[in-house]
Amino acid sequence: MRIVRTPSNKVEGPISDYHVLTYADSGFGPLPHYTKRRVPRDQVEELVSRINQRDEAATFFPLPLSAVPRKVIWDKTHLSELRAHLADFLRANARGFGARRILIDLQSPHGTAHVMDAVRGAVEDAPPICVEEIVVVTPAELDEAEAAPPPRRTRTRASS
Repeated sequence: MRIVRTPSNKVEGPISDYHVLTYADSGFGPLPHYTKRRVPRDQVEELVSRINQRDEAATFFPLPLSAVPRKVIWDKTHLSELRAHLADFLRANARGFGARRILIDLQSPHGTAHVMDAVRGAVEDAPPICVEEIVVVTPAELDEAEAAPPPRRTRTRASS
């Protein structure tokens, strides 16, 4: 089994090849990207509210999509809780989901560096049984054209 970090615009294969794990935030997080046109907004809001109030992960069954509470992502002091949620997810995958590829998209304004530590710890705590690959999504990379600074404009003086 391999664990890789991949920019969001470079994930290989269709999203349907993965069981996606993200966090419960229907406004600023990646969750709306995965539920758009697939789950009614009121159902998303209801599940997001339940996940965050109960402080426990849940799945959007029958979609291969699960979410952990927002606080474990937005507050890095909850790293041990994030690790525990990830380990629980790996156990649930072994018992029921059976996903061979897992996409962990926990991008937030607070960065994703701490996510890799939690993933590695969760894999130690609950070694994945059927998983071939865990992809941890990082912010998109700019293409060369997007990364290049815009050309400078030069002013020409009008002759009098």
